[in-house]
Amino acid sequence: MAHLLEHCSPSQLEALDGRMARLMREEGAYLDSLDTLPEGDSWLPVQYSGDSQEDVDAQAHALLRAVGRDEKDANVAFSDDPEREQKMLRAREAGLGVTARPPDDRETWEGWEDSAVPPERLGDYLRDLKGLFEEFGYDHPSLYGNFGQGCVHTRIPFGLRTAEGVAGFRRFVERAADLVVSYGGSLSGEHGDGQSRGELPCANERMCRAVRNAGPPGVTAQAIAAVDIGLWDLKARLLDVPLVHLLGRARDDVPVYGSGGFTTYDADRQDRQLRGWTEEQGIPRVKIKIGESWGTRHTRDLERVARARAGVGDTAELYVDANGAYTGGQAVRIAGGLADHGVTWFEEPVSSDHLGMLADIRGRVPMDVTAGEYGYTLPYFAAMLSAGAVDCLQADVTRCGGMTLWLRAAALAHAHGLDISGHCAPHAHAHVAAAVPNLRHLEWFHDHVRIEGLLFDGVLDPGGGSVTPGADGALGLGLTLVEEQARRYRVE
Repeated sequence: MAHLLEHCSPSQLEALDGRMARLMREEGAYLDSLDTLPEGDSWLPVQYSGDSQEDVDAQAHALLRAVGRDEKDANVAFSDDPEREQKMLRAREAGLGVTARPPDDRETWEGWEDSAVPPERLGDYLRDLKGLFEEFGYDHPSLYGNFGQGCVHTRIPFGLRTAEGVAGFRRFVERAADLVVSYGGSLSGEHGDGQSRGELPCANERMCRAVRNAGPPGVTAQAIAAVDIGLWDLKARLLDVPLVHLLGRARDDVPVYGSGGFTTYDADRQDRQLRGWTEEQGIPRVKIKIGESWGTRHTRDLERVARARAGVGDTAELYVDANGAYTGGQAVRIAGGLADHGVTWFEEPVSSDHLGMLADIRGRVPMDVTAGEYGYTLPYFAAMLSAGAVDCLQADVTRCGGMTLWLRAAALAHAHGLDISGHCAPHAHAHVAAAVPNLRHLEWFHDHVRIEGLLFDGVLDPGGGSVTPGADGALGLGLTLVEEQARRYRVE
């Protein structure tokens, strides 16, 4: 390519390879276009512009002489006919269609579909990229694009339907990013494509639209959330920054509260857990569960709250979560006993499906009423806020469609003059929580913290009652899977 460009300045220099032509022939598509191409296994369509036909022809002949070719050669197709030229180019323009849905039913994917390097370095880049394909076992992806600008398009059979394939995809993209940068290139070339690497809100919107008929709430939104979180993590890693730096930090520290205190705990176990947070880790906020047996054991609920207050002392904030167990009347009555023990956070006293009842309770109890963890869509949060149902909005990044929509939920709360609190999965929330100005805190949930610490290196330290995501400079979410530990839980 460098040698060719030394001898010409074409208005357009495209490329398509033999695999793409084979796919078109197997599909029976664009055969008339392929028939206009000269002999060969790969082609470089070159177009010139000039003041006259003679000027254009002279440029083309000069190139042929420089590369030792003649217009009558079998591997050269020389044309002054605009209609024939457009027919030639249709094969190149068909690239995305035939490579995205090849007739052999092999799945190919976005992920490295649009990269670019300086044109004079394109040949070396392509050789190394093909070597990377071979190293990862990706069988001959088609290569095409605007080679005159150094832009390369491809679709790759990543095997994203298995955990092993996803892990391989991630390693490939990291290696390919290093490769293209080493050639002074870009991850997103001619079109600014690369939605799986770059335009993440657009990718999230496409996922949400794709599942509209299936019904977004529930496991569908959770699946979108998993992909969205992974893409944000990947983008930050490709850019060599902690995720909070990519999102934009609104605060240095993210306050956390210890959360557990399950109704199945006996008094000693509850006390050990709460003291572990307040005395050993210095976390000044803790939460326990109440509403045992769907609100039928409210006497024991209040006894456990009294023990919790005695265990953590008078200075720690004490929260409770009823998980929607009470009726409206029960919630108001039990709130009096909670207030006696200094409870300042009453989470989901009744089901968050009943926004009017939540709003009524909020107006009749002294502590903050909170809810929102079951929000899967943005309209859900909008309805909750408009109903005046909460003093602090909760949102779960693993349920509400990922970080992209969590940020929007935070903005909705901010517009209503309210804080947002991250629900559970603290290491999935920490960076995005640091990126909003109206954060109340993040739930340091016992079970999730235990699993995160078991399976990942790089977990955050909540000592003193807050975490500082990105402080160590670790890329993305800052977590590294401990593969040996995780392997025992793998499901085939």
